[in-house]
Amino acid sequence: MVLARVPKWVDWEALITLVLVLGAVTAVTVPLENDGWSRNMPPLTTVGVVSSLCAMLLARSKLSAMMAWPLVVLAGAAVVFWQTLVMAGPGTLGQRLDAVYTRFGAWFDVVSSNNVTHDSLPFNVLIISLTWLGVALFAWSVYRWHNAWLG
Repeated sequence: MVLARVPKWVDWEALITLVLVLGAVTAVTVPLENDGWSRNMPPLTTVGVVSSLCAMLLARSKLSAMMAWPLVVLAGAAVVFWQTLVMAGPGTLGQRLDAVYTRFGAWFDVVSSNNVTHDSLPFNVLIISLTWLGVALFAWSVYRWHNAWLG
C-alpha cells in the first residue's frame, strides 16, 4: 500500500540508478577527502550527494532543461554559499560573512598585484563549485539523457 503513494518519478529503476550514481560519486569524492590535499576543505561527498539528488529530482520532473538548469545552478549556489560559510570559521552569520568578504577581498588584491597567497578559501570554493556542476551534469545525463558516458 505504501508503494502505491510513491510518485511515478521515483520508481525502482530510479532508486537503483540513484544507488549506482551515488556509488560513482562517492568513489571519486571520498579519496579526494582522505588525501587531505587542501586545508579546511569541506566534505565533497556531501556536496556530491546533494547535487545528485537535486539533479535527479529536476531531471525526472516535467520541467524543460531551460527551466531546470537555472534551478540546478541556484541550488548549487546555495550549497556553495553554505559550505563557504562553514569554511569561514566559527562565529555568527555576520562574522562569517565578513570573514568571507575580507578573505576574498585580500585574495583579489594579491592576484592583482602578482603576489602569492596561502589562503585556501578561494580554491576550496572553486573546487566545491566544480564538484556541484560536474556531479549535476553526470546525474542529469544519467536521468534525463539515459547516458552515463556523457557524464
